[in-house]
Amino acid sequence: MIIKNILKRISKDKIEYLVAGLVFSLFVGLFVGLDVGLDVGLDVGLGVGLISLITHFPNFLPIWLFLIIVFILFEILFLLDNEKYKNGTNKFWFSVWKKFEALLEALSILGILNLLRLGINKLRLFEKWDIILKWIGYIGAGLIALALIILILYGFVKLNMKIKNRQTEKRSEKCKR
Repeated sequence: MIIKNILKRISKDKIEYLVAGLVFSLFVGLFVGLDVGLDVGLDVGLGVGLISLITHFPNFLPIWLFLIIVFILFEILFLLDNEKYKNGTNKFWFSVWKKFEALLEALSILGILNLLRLGINKLRLFEKWDIILKWIGYIGAGLIALALIILILYGFVKLNMKIKNRQTEKRSEKCKR
């Protein structure tokens, strides 16, 4: 009731400005939030991943082998990139930029793998492997039971639809006669 009275007092021009202001602020808020969130997320993610490579470098991997792996991985990622250069851009700097992107992707992948290795060691997953497998089995059995229940319900609904369709066909045939 109160909102109705307020809307009656506001002219249509003001409502249009109100809607335009709300849409504009929503758009700006979403855009700025997405931009800031992506920037901070990428910066923190790359920073943590690359710092983990430096501070927790695997002891079993010599540095020269690591550099060869990085080089091979970033060359593969560079070759898998299908982006073509646009007319008017310099091919050399375009290739340099794409190589730099591939290098960052390769280092990110290796950083994430290193964090995964550290997480597995920290959580001692291999010591608790029997418990993990048991819970995976419980979850799998629950999902199979849920799938069977859904399948039975689906079959029940389909069967009822066919029976209902046959009954309506028989009624329509009787009506035609």
